[in-house]
This record gives sequence, C-alpha cells and structure tokens, in this order.
Amino acid sequence: MSAGSAGEDTAPLPGPEDRSRSQCYLLFSGLLHAPPAPDLLAATAALQGDADLSLLGSLSKLGACAREMTEEAIRHEYEDLFLGLGEAGINPYQSYYVTGFMYEKPLAELRRTFQDLGVRATRSTGDPEDHAAAILEAMAGLIAGTYGSPAPLSSQQDFFDQHIRTWIPTLFSDLTVHPDAVFYQAVGLAGAAFIETEQRAFEQVSPMARGHGP
Repeated sequence: MSAGSAGEDTAPLPGPEDRSRSQCYLLFSGLLHAPPAPDLLAATAALQGDADLSLLGSLSKLGACAREMTEEAIRHEYEDLFLGLGEAGINPYQSYYVTGFMYEKPLAELRRTFQDLGVRATRSTGDPEDHAAAILEAMAGLIAGTYGSPAPLSSQQDFFDQHIRTWIPTLFSDLTVHPDAVFYQAVGLAGAAFIETEQRAFEQVSPMARGHGP
C-alpha cells in the first residue's frame, strides 16, 4: 500500500504527536545528512527537556551541546566522522551495517520499498538511497503525508521494522562511543533514545494497528 493509498486503516491527518514524531525524524536526518546549517543548528540549540526523562533529557543535552560548540567545530567533527577515510570513520549506510558491504541486498529492498510507498527522497547527494539520513527523512514523510496521505500506522511500522530498527540503533550506539565524537555523541544518545521510544510505541499499538485490536 502506498503512502497515498486509500484503505480502511488509512491514517487521519497527523495530530500534534505525529507532527512531533515527524520533526524528530527530520532533525536526526538533517544532522546525519551533512554538517548542520545555521538554521538546523539553531533549532537543535533550542532543544530543552526534563533531564529526568530519557528522551527529553537526551534532547536537552543535545541542545546544550549545540549551544556550547561552534558551527565550525561541529562541521569539522562531522567531516572527521563521516567523510574521513579509514576504519575510524562512520559509514551510515544500511547495506554496510547489515552486510558489511555497500550496494548490497538491503539497498535493493529499500529501493523497492520506496517505489511501493511513493517515497521521493529530497536529500540528493549522489549517495545510495540507504543513507541513514534518507531513510529517516522517508519515515518523517510517511508520518506527515509528504508523499500523499499519511501512511497507515501498520505501514509505518513495516518500514520502521525493515529499514530502521534493524541497524540505525547500532549506528547511533557507535556514535556514542566513538573517541572523536562530542556533538555527535550527543546526537547518538538522543537518536538512540528516540528510536527506542518509537519501538516501544509500535510494540504497544501493533495488534490494533494491524486490525486485531478490540
């Protein structure tokens, strides 16, 4: 079922919670896509939350880190982590994380999924579509209805289970322990907390989303 298809489990227009979910996916997509531009960095620096709550606390720490570091320092860190050569770098592609190689089966499966859902990636860099930024952007679009109507919750969960849960938590975890990561350590901590929150939510609503609820 495409994101714009009609059906009995088609989602209504996104409410405040879904808009917040979509914005979170876009935040992490943007931070992984490239060194953050001034507007994205300003939005990140504005993040605040309750330090006693896992997700909000990690977002608050990410915001504090964005306020404390310069744009130039964050840009250099991004380049060292994601664009540097050698084994020390982070390779943010699904095929690489799942198989150890680029351009493998996960990329082909993702391309078929994108076609089925009507997903049109807008972060055009010439890179394979299985970059974490493109996948997180696609999830944001499925929630927000960027590709038509908002995707049914069951379709969102299918995409999450196949293309996010399988490897992006490990990517975020790798960022949290990388010796050269400071800002992106905070990105990894917040991203991991967000994906964990999403996974728990999907697990709680899964029977109802798939038409087996009361």
